[in-house]
Amino acid sequence: MCGRFQSSSPTSDLVERYGARPASDTAEAQPKWNVAPTDAVRVVRQPPEGQLRLEAARWGLHPSGAARLLINVRAETLLGRAALRWSRVVVPADGFYEWRPSTRGSEPFHFRRTDGDLLSLAGMWAPGADGAPASVAIVTTDGGEDLAGVHDRMPVVLEEGDWQQWLEAPGGQPWHLAELLRPSPARTLVARRVSTQVNRVSNDGPALLDPPPEDAATQPMLEGFG
Repeated sequence: MCGRFQSSSPTSDLVERYGARPASDTAEAQPKWNVAPTDAVRVVRQPPEGQLRLEAARWGLHPSGAARLLINVRAETLLGRAALRWSRVVVPADGFYEWRPSTRGSEPFHFRRTDGDLLSLAGMWAPGADGAPASVAIVTTDGGEDLAGVHDRMPVVLEEGDWQQWLEAPGGQPWHLAELLRPSPARTLVARRVSTQVNRVSNDGPALLDPPPEDAATQPMLEGFG
């Protein structure tokens, strides 16, 4: 977790929601229903001075010496020295996907906020080197009650006052923000089982949120699994 998410809201909506000024590279990150690692994504960043900025970044940090991209950073490891090289950002999302093992294979579920608002996911950001684009990883924590029975990890979902504190708190050390890196309270998220079409990264569009055929005649919304 988290290996796929939905960021389909228009950029203009994100600008209004976060009061952020769009950077010139924001157009590189198009709205998608099936965002996958290495895709360009939209992030909200607080520059040292001035207004919040909405920028593009590639999903997947590549720390020195690492054999693979780091798409997630465990909240429990943010006290490590390596994390001090990265900056904090918010990754706006309309929802995220998780897979539950079953006798029929892995079943995808889509999670979104119960109140219909955007998810403000905690992210760690690093500038690109030698002309490469900036990159980002999503911070994860214990799954919480809303993901019980599906997955034991979830992205850190920041509430209104929390995402502002996450971005604006001074200093590079993340440990003074540890209280923000917690599972969401019960019933923050609502889930539904969705089509396996989301398994293929080339598939995109709102039809990915359709229930699988066997669920089409039943109530697809499940208020958590606890």
